[in-house]
Amino acid sequence: MARPRKRRRRRSRGGGRFLSLYLVLAVVVTAVVIGAGCIVFFKVNQFEVEGNQRYSTEEIAKASGVSKGDNLFLVNKTETARKLLDELAYVRSVNIKRKLPDTLVITVAETNAAAAIQSGKEWWLVNEEGKVLDTTKKPKEFIQITGLELVSPEAGQSMKVKSEDKTMRDSLLRLLKAMKGRELLEDVRSVDCTDSKLLVMDYRGQLTVKILADADFDYQVKMLEAVLEKYVDVNWSKDDKGTLDMTYADGHPHLTKNKKS
Repeated sequence: MARPRKRRRRRSRGGGRFLSLYLVLAVVVTAVVIGAGCIVFFKVNQFEVEGNQRYSTEEIAKASGVSKGDNLFLVNKTETARKLLDELAYVRSVNIKRKLPDTLVITVAETNAAAAIQSGKEWWLVNEEGKVLDTTKKPKEFIQITGLELVSPEAGQSMKVKSEDKTMRDSLLRLLKAMKGRELLEDVRSVDCTDSKLLVMDYRGQLTVKILADADFDYQVKMLEAVLEKYVDVNWSKDDKGTLDMTYADGHPHLTKNKKS
């Protein structure tokens, strides 16, 4: 009675192995068919570009390196985004999506020039993140940076300076970001970085602001905003000029008004 039961169990195990193998093969074949279908049928036929103002759809599509007829699923989104950031200096960020059956969607966020800084006899525009944008013949229309000089500037790349100036460069960029975050950047006319320990800012052509290069700029800019609201904007005329010194050890800003001649 025991022998027939053993033979039935062996047949059952053999059938289970065959079924498992069949299922694995079915999954593999299905995956191959789907993959082949994606490669053969889904081609890039059009580009949708969103968020662009400075660059046209055609310029962005060309800079992406993707051509019509390329396989939609084989587009390397990371590499394509990197190309756009390198080729188009005024593009801040890129997001790429596929839209079936044949569309590549490119969403860009553009940037604007914040400051002008020299390299030899040329003035170059940079944004508050230190990205080099373009040359300009009208540096006075932007925040003029003195005491720093760009080394081998290239549009689309980060600003490079001499090794001894890297700390000051980083301080300058932190200051610009903090000023933009409080919506005060538009009133800055210039920043002097000549002193390695000090940033001297011309605000509105009215106030000379002195800030230590290693300061907490978010805090310092909040104090600047408070001084403007409580004193300068309320009690000063447009012709008044003065200095806001924020370098004192006591941590308090010292505001002085120039005497009129």
